[in-house]
Amino acid sequence: MTAYCSRTGQTMGSVRFLVDGQRIGPDDTPQGLGLEEGDAIDAMTEQVGGCRR
Repeated sequence: MTAYCSRTGQTMGSVRFLVDGQRIGPDDTPQGLGLEEGDAIDAMTEQVGGCRR
């Protein structure tokens, strides 16, 4: 997570990491999440706010 944020210039607080739609944290491990070779972790930029009229 830290490496991803460093490479993309984002902060840890602005990115959400998910596996199968479930948010994961910095203390989670691949083994604890049941990840296997080739599985992917999604990284989503948090968006705050809404539509203003």
